[in-house]
Amino acid sequence: MSNIRGKAYAMNTITPMKVRNTWIVRLFFFLFGLIKPLQSGLIELSFIHFARWVIINHNQFPRVTARKQKENLQYDYLFFFSNFNGTWNQYIDAFSAVLSSDLNAIWGLWAGLPG
Repeated sequence: MSNIRGKAYAMNTITPMKVRNTWIVRLFFFLFGLIKPLQSGLIELSFIHFARWVIINHNQFPRVTARKQKENLQYDYLFFFSNFNGTWNQYIDAFSAVLSSDLNAIWGLWAGLPG
């Protein structure tokens, strides 16, 4: 798939996660990185230039200055960053077709997700 009018688009999400579930997501990412055959579906998504997940614990959230009071956050946060070619619908359809069970495993632990 080629760029549409020479453009690549960025998508970012911020997801609150229950603190007690963070270790499960970390384990999932560790195993996903360790076991290469699990990554075969990602290779099919050639229109995605870049994708990265980052977890920030509730007690490690950065402050602008040391003088600012630390926030008392009740959730850890999962950040997802991605750059891709094509339309939004193509991105979502392809990503969910190739990685639907993996996405459910990651984002199924959101705070307040129905079900």
